[in-house]
Amino acid sequence: MKILMLLGNEKEIGTYHRAFGWAKYLTQRGHVVTIACDGHKRFETRMHDVCGIKILETPSFMDGRLLGTRLTGLGGWGLLSIRARRAELFHGNYDVVHMFEHYPSVVLPVYMGGYGRSPVFLSDWCDHYGEGGFRDMYDTYRMRAIYRRLGKIPMKLLDFFEKDIRRKSSAVTVISSYLFDRAVGFKIDPDKISIIRGSVDTGKLKPIEKLDARKNVGIAGDQRIITFLGTAQFDVDLALRAFATVLHQCPDARFLVLGKKTDPLGPMIESLSLSDYVTLTGWCSQRDLINYLSATDVFVLPMRDNAVNQARWPNKINEYMAMARPTVCSPVGDVAELVKRERIGLVPENDPVHFGTAILTLLNNEQLARNMGKRARRVAERQFDIAVQGSQVERLYRRLVSAFA
Repeated sequence: MKILMLLGNEKEIGTYHRAFGWAKYLTQRGHVVTIACDGHKRFETRMHDVCGIKILETPSFMDGRLLGTRLTGLGGWGLLSIRARRAELFHGNYDVVHMFEHYPSVVLPVYMGGYGRSPVFLSDWCDHYGEGGFRDMYDTYRMRAIYRRLGKIPMKLLDFFEKDIRRKSSAVTVISSYLFDRAVGFKIDPDKISIIRGSVDTGKLKPIEKLDARKNVGIAGDQRIITFLGTAQFDVDLALRAFATVLHQCPDARFLVLGKKTDPLGPMIESLSLSDYVTLTGWCSQRDLINYLSATDVFVLPMRDNAVNQARWPNKINEYMAMARPTVCSPVGDVAELVKRERIGLVPENDPVHFGTAILTLLNNEQLARNMGKRARRVAERQFDIAVQGSQVERLYRRLVSAFA
């Protein structure tokens, strides 16, 4: 099969990892896969090859990453990007087109005549962006009220895209039971909806010996390391407040935040008097990332109980499991159910004291933590490896293409 995946993200960001994992498996199976994503060049369209996958990076000129995001919660408004993707769709002779989320740069090329260019169109849904979602829950812009007023019309357009593109798709893939229910609420036939969780390349992401990893990144061998991984850091304050309670009983504990540094974190850490105990690594190389993850004793996955987090499947849980370490997770969404069901961590009440107590339980009981970590690795290999998820996607594609034929 010849497959096109349309994304609203830049390379190596967000949903790109979901699409790339599937594409890597499908390419190994002999299919031809192209991923269209946002590029860094303002006017240039660039096609290149990664692991046998064709990566189409479309122009960033006026794509709305700054203003569009402030006005509507989503970027992807660039006309040059939309035109480049439309051209690829028109001339690519694809058997399957998979649209990830409902960015304008994802759905408009399809609306502009694309439906007649491929037998099968699917829509993937990973996050609740629309009304009651990200744009309402995690909008921290100073001029929020003004942006909201100016963005009223384009927000209505995005809300239309969110529903309509999924109603018109041959099938809808969702990442959580919350989004499954939301799709059904949009009058989409449940038989058209498939839940496909996040995935991880367990062959690529393997733990190394803890003391060696710590030596490689300059962490003392006797420290107790709690780690949060992720580009999106909007709920990490819950774990930091819990960590402050941990320090009272475990003064040798340290907290790592792996991923892009965000402005609010510094003042927050200072306000909690944690500056000497928290390390913000910023972006890491793959080698350093594996070292930091392997150096960890306990991973944390803090989430406030709201629609955004109920809809998500935070991909960090897949990396946590692959590294054979236990996780302390907030009691929110499908991830919490996984952690409890598979006994790969603890799910305390969602407040600093109970969250901190759960962390201490794992730090003070090495055998419990070790057993949970071993189970986590097995779960990652058997349920969440890219080959497992990729085969599910491949079967779905084949069924849809066969039905069309």
